[in-house]
Amino acid sequence: MSSVETGVPSVGEYLTDTAQGAFAIITVTVTNTSNHSIDFNASEQHVRDANNRVFRVDGSATSMASDGDAGWFNDINPGNSVTVRLVYDMPTGAVPATISLRASGGRPALVALR
Repeated sequence: MSSVETGVPSVGEYLTDTAQGAFAIITVTVTNTSNHSIDFNASEQHVRDANNRVFRVDGSATSMASDGDAGWFNDINPGNSVTVRLVYDMPTGAVPATISLRASGGRPALVALR
């Protein structure tokens, strides 16, 4: 896990997206340790807060917050890594507790965020 930023009201530089609540931006680096190419799709990555509520990634906000990082969909070859900024629109004050990361339809890895 690279970083977790919460309480972000909007993302984007020229085009912006404003949160309904507040954005949580979670930056992850994904490394392919297998012997074949894997797909990492931002839409398959989910966050839970301390109240066990599940949040889907905000597609437009994730695209606007990419800042040169990998984008929405990534084909990762063996031994390679990508860094992705995933953006979630959460109620103001909500803090992400865990993230479920999944690649190529495999089993998700649950990672604690705090």
